Amino acid sequence: GYLNNDSHLDIVVANCWNNNVGVFLGNGDGSFSTQTSYSTGLYSLPYSVVLADVNLDGRLDIVVANSGTDSISILLGYGDGFVNSKNYSTGYNSEQYSVAIGDLNNDNKLDIVVANFDANNIGILLGYGDGTFSTQTTFLTGSSSSPNSVALGDFNNDHYLDIVIALFGYSYIGVVLGLGNGTFSEQVLYSTGSRATPSSVSIGDFNNDDRLDIVAAISFYWTNGIGIFLGDGSGSFAIIELFVTGFGSSPYWTTIGDFNNDNNLDVVVTNLGTNNIDVFFGLGDGTFLDQETYSTGESSQPYSVAVGDFNNDTRLDI
Repeated sequence: GYLNNDSHLDIVVANCWNNNVGVFLGNGDGSFSTQTSYSTGLYSLPYSVVLADVNLDGRLDIVVANSGTDSISILLGYGDGFVNSKNYSTGYNSEQYSVAIGDLNNDNKLDIVVANFDANNIGILLGYGDGTFSTQTTFLTGSSSSPNSVALGDFNNDHYLDIVIALFGYSYIGVVLGLGNGTFSEQVLYSTGSRATPSSVSIGDFNNDDRLDIVAAISFYWTNGIGIFLGDGSGSFAIIELFVTGFGSSPYWTTIGDFNNDNNLDVVVTNLGTNNIDVFFGLGDGTFLDQETYSTGESSQPYSVAVGDFNNDTRLDI
């Protein structure tokens, strides 16, 4: 995101074992400043970050999921740095791994959704528009479901945000439809395949029908790849189509972008087991070319990936 309002994209990273988040300010040429770190608290083990203007001051803030202290940290931006304003509990032993931002109750104020892995629920914290949030309310995802990732989108075109959840403990993703008031319909499950574990979910229109689709990173021994669920615009999805990343690749995290400027969405996925990333180029009909693979280095075990134009050449970078 643009953290210091200089028109150059910057990077925020969760430094789990250092109990802080790191900010790298972009120089606009693909290079970055030395990291500036901001503490998230002793034993916090921050695992996921998202950027949004939660206090409506025109500056991006950082929302952090702290897996070690079962909390959400809000770091308010002031244009030249951040201050940790407040922590919010996600419940005892919740151990959250993913956080997302959106307006869930249509009050034009951003809210937080968090995947509480050990508590087997997703947490909703409604925003007040001033950088503060309500106490968490929870939505159960099922015994031993272990929600690992959440993403937001309007799946049934009712102008209310819905949620898709990667249920790491099941061989399913879950979809809950928003009712526009911060509550949701009963969860509907979509299989990712026998004993195939989904670790992350992302949202995009992969077949250019103006209906949102879902991509999930899926792994279990012989089943490794990205799974595509095409949406029908009513909130329902077709059965999975798998595009493989290879034996032992253990794909973990996905994100999307148009990397070859053909107006079709592509998918990039991190492969923990083979120390690389795969890029699947979309054909615009919900299918993809065989992946192109890029090494991230020996023993790197890439967990997460983000995209942006870091050198201002109008081409997406990873």
